[in-house]
Amino acid sequence: MITISRYMPNESEYAICVDLGSVRLYYSYENPIAFWIMGEGITVCENIWSRTTGKHINYLRGVPGTVAHVHPAVFGQRLSTLMHRIEYALTHLELARRIEEVDYASRNHKEASNGRMAKGSGS
Repeated sequence: MITISRYMPNESEYAICVDLGSVRLYYSYENPIAFWIMGEGITVCENIWSRTTGKHINYLRGVPGTVAHVHPAVFGQRLSTLMHRIEYALTHLELARRIEEVDYASRNHKEASNGRMAKGSGS
């Protein structure tokens, strides 16, 4: 389940996080500034944006579980890797859902065919 919420108390709607279960993405305005991975902690980008985004970053640096405060290039590489992992997982979930739909339709078709054959042989 995906949830979107604010991560700073009494802060504007621009400090939001997107929770994907075992992964959470933190944004300041539209900029991803940090991410959390279950079992690994929070990785925060150094501030290259505005003063307000700097406040958001400083807030996250003080959150228990923050393990890294990294250069923007390093942050970008780690975030890109994470997004590829998320995309891979979502693709496979979609594929599994489609396979399930095909299996369900196939079972229903088979049951319907067996039902018609049973009715036809009973006459």
